[in-house]
Amino acid sequence: GTIYEAYPRRGVRKTTLKSNVGVTPMVFKLPAIVGGPNVWNTKVFLEKELGTKYAYWGIACFILGIKPRRSKKRYFCSEFVFDAVRAGGLDLQDRVEGWQLRPDELSWSPLLTIDYATQFQWRYPLTSTKS
Repeated sequence: GTIYEAYPRRGVRKTTLKSNVGVTPMVFKLPAIVGGPNVWNTKVFLEKELGTKYAYWGIACFILGIKPRRSKKRYFCSEFVFDAVRAGGLDLQDRVEGWQLRPDELSWSPLLTIDYATQFQWRYPLTSTKS
């Protein structure tokens, strides 16, 4: 239930999912690679970046078609995910940095697969039946 995210107006934060009603996130799975992603390094990265501000300029560059530039003090959502996974030792895209990818391009990584089972559970949450 713990979520790390780069969120507008709040920056990088750690929060808890309180409800999935009305929410259908896209859930991706990373591959199980022998000797691959170091979860501890990813966790250290996530904790270290808490409080980092949101990169509005990065998003504006994609919308306006301007060549983006890296902000070392701010993150937008997909850039944060890219860098967190890279901290664990896995590159989601070759020959590119996270700040150069539009958010939808991150999902094009050949290493990611959609977790349809989890997505289904989110779209159709089980409701408790109390008698």
